[in-house]
Amino acid sequence: MNPIDQENKEAVELEEQEDDENIDNSDELEQKKQNVFNAEGNTAWVQVFVNSLGELNMNYKQSVEKKENTAAGKSYDLSKTDECTEFVEQFKNSEYLATAIILCTFEMIPLADLSDLQKYLMECLPVAQLHNGVETEEHDGQKNPYISLKTILAVIRGKRFVREDGQVCIGFGDGAEIALANILEQFPILKERIVSWLIQINKLSRYHTAFYTYQIATAFERVIAFDLADARQRIFPELYKDSKNAGLLGMLAYRLYENTAMQQDVDNMVLQWMQEQREWVWLWKSASLAYSVLIEKGCRVSFDLKLQKTISKRILYFRKDDAIFIAALLIQSKYLRSMFANAIYDAFHREKERTGKLRIVQVYINIVRHSYYLVSESFVELPLVACDTKKQQEYIMPVIEQAMSVYHLRKQLYVILKTYLKELSVYEYSERVLNHMCAYFYVMTLSGENYRQEILEILKKSNNRISAQIYQRLSGV
Repeated sequence: MNPIDQENKEAVELEEQEDDENIDNSDELEQKKQNVFNAEGNTAWVQVFVNSLGELNMNYKQSVEKKENTAAGKSYDLSKTDECTEFVEQFKNSEYLATAIILCTFEMIPLADLSDLQKYLMECLPVAQLHNGVETEEHDGQKNPYISLKTILAVIRGKRFVREDGQVCIGFGDGAEIALANILEQFPILKERIVSWLIQINKLSRYHTAFYTYQIATAFERVIAFDLADARQRIFPELYKDSKNAGLLGMLAYRLYENTAMQQDVDNMVLQWMQEQREWVWLWKSASLAYSVLIEKGCRVSFDLKLQKTISKRILYFRKDDAIFIAALLIQSKYLRSMFANAIYDAFHREKERTGKLRIVQVYINIVRHSYYLVSESFVELPLVACDTKKQQEYIMPVIEQAMSVYHLRKQLYVILKTYLKELSVYEYSERVLNHMCAYFYVMTLSGENYRQEILEILKKSNNRISAQIYQRLSGV
């Protein structure tokens, strides 16, 4: 058995163990949704991507900015090459330099985290110390505890912010990217050390929050944009080592793509992600994120057909984390919903054996369930159920018909739908949503007269507004 087939076999076995949950009723599913929503590990990338299609509102415009008074001595404009060079040479081995680099790479950081970020960075930076009159690279890991933040910010012209939520942060504001470029250009050895620091920070669980997911992506983007060719050799290979970086890589791809000069390079990189290599099989998720954001913003990409084919090949082997990831994207991108519906249709018809078709149906139900966990007042439509177009519905129809023919699959689908309709009735929903749900239930009834009566009975007994509306329409058909 070749490595790809072996990986696929393992994925199927793992999926069967961890995601085919036996949820018997709506109460259990509602509780599961609450547990999943609060679970650590989902809060970072789900919040970033679902909040506003990959853009986290940092509340810059509404924040109250407090400028520091300039302390005695010189302050430096790091966006000017000469002043930046003089500053680094003057303040090597110090919290001044560490703080400046932190504020150049991140858009802003909470004041409470500055000390730890300084500590990790200073452990990575080379430190020139005099030894018999000669500077050598060593590091003693010590900081001067008697240098005030006010003094440091005055020297580097940093700013202090109070965000709308009351959190105190510091940052450079305008000019940060130019300052970082000056440091990287004038002191090339620092680039490697800064990259090592960012990779280390990215691995620490305490920074796996929505705020830092956005900040770390910003930091990597700034360093990568300075020298993409070097980043291919030093940064991306490190990020490829951990599938947990799927979201980060997707964010980097779409943000770099917005730089016109880098579009072809990013296109080529994303196409490479979808090569069938054992260690890269998860990178389709990064490509899906990049696609869902770029296409919603009106960008044209060249990797869409390759992505659809890759997803279609991978669907049979989806794991739980794959379902969670794709659900978070489907709930916000109608273009990805259309692509995914097409991909699952292709995968279903490519399978010749019934067991393979049933596996794809189970994957579909798992994705619908994880999508339901993300339904809220802001996102009321359930992806791949309340289909955006007739074409989407046609792609899903064979999968629904197969699900209806197997009791335990049909039962899972009923529980999800009943729970979703109950929650949907609490929200304001449009006539369009009602029409889409009626269409979905109508497709279910086409599987047979027995199923039609079953569905009508479920809708009739459900004590909520939209179920009654769907029942009224279907019973008259």
